[in-house]
Amino acid sequence: MRAGAVGRALSVVRQGLELGLEYGPRSVESLLWVAETIEESVYRPGSLARSGGTIRFELGNPPLRTGAFSAARLLWERQPVPPSRLRVRPDPLSPWRSADGISPDAPISLRAGVPIGVEADVPGDDVGSTVTVRLELESRAIPPLVWLEFRDVVGRE
Repeated sequence: MRAGAVGRALSVVRQGLELGLEYGPRSVESLLWVAETIEESVYRPGSLARSGGTIRFELGNPPLRTGAFSAARLLWERQPVPPSRLRVRPDPLSPWRSADGISPDAPISLRAGVPIGVEADVPGDDVGSTVTVRLELESRAIPPLVWLEFRDVVGRE
């Protein structure tokens, strides 16, 4: 674990303890429930699948975030995927867009409630393994970085 990751983890633990001491242990439990509910409503659990060298997953995109994004990045098992190997489909009827073609001049627009497809060419054959995936979207608004990180078992497409 990197030093920055340890510092963030310790900060979360400290904040959880402070919250628990001030408002009681039920408040920490409720906060975790809210975080898990939001995560599960964004990433569609079980949608992570591999076909050859390509992985795919889907986001439900609940009405939490709408907007134009000027960059998209993916980390697969904490390793960055080159933008030329990452594609995003903003809705089921649109063509796939390569992340290296997303820019402030050519943003990708995401609409609340419309499922988003993500696919990437990544090395390995990890069907059946649990992996960590992090998707980062750079917003043209505030906050400038929106990200989602999840762990799931890789299925076969």
